[in-house]
Amino acid sequence: MLLNSLKKQILRKKIDSKLRKVDGQLKDKSMPIKTVGCLIDGSLISDLSYFKELSTVLNVHHNNIFLLTFNDDKKAEPYRIGLTVSSKSISWKSDINSDDANEFMSREYDLLINYFKKSNSVLGLISSYTDAFFRVGFENIDNRFNDLIFSSQMSEKDVFKIELERYLKIMNKI
Repeated sequence: MLLNSLKKQILRKKIDSKLRKVDGQLKDKSMPIKTVGCLIDGSLISDLSYFKELSTVLNVHHNNIFLLTFNDDKKAEPYRIGLTVSSKSISWKSDINSDDANEFMSREYDLLINYFKKSNSVLGLISSYTDAFFRVGFENIDNRFNDLIFSSQMSEKDVFKIELERYLKIMNKI
C-alpha cells in the first residue's frame, strides 16, 4: 500500500516536471502534418483500424501513423496490434522500461493524439516524454498535455474525426 502510494507520487512528480519543460518549448505550430502518433487506451476502443482511417482525413500516408496501445487485460494479448504497453512498462521509480514505448518515443511527430483518460498515468508519462509539434486530446486530462482539447466523448469516434479535421483545416495544418 505504501509502495503504491510512493510509486504514484514519484510518477506524478515526473510527469509534472516533464510537462513544465514541454510548456516552455517554442514550437512552429504552422507546420503541416506529415507524421502522427496515437497514444490509445485499449479499454476505450477496440478497433484500432479507426486510427489508420484517420490518414485519409489528415492527408497523411497510412505508414506515417504510429500507434501505441495501453492494455492491462491479459485476455486481450492475442488481439494486440502494433506497439503495446501495460502497467508493468513503468518501474517503481517511474522509469519507462518498455521497448515498444521507447520505440514510439524515439520518433518525432507533427501530431500526437492522446486518446486516453486522466486516470491512465502510463500513457500520461509516455505522452510527456514524446516529442510532438502539436498535441490533441480530451478535456478530462491535464490541459498541459494538449494544444487542442476536445469536449466530445471518446466513444464518439465519428464526432472526433469530423472535429479534428475541421480544426486542423482552420489552422492550415491539413
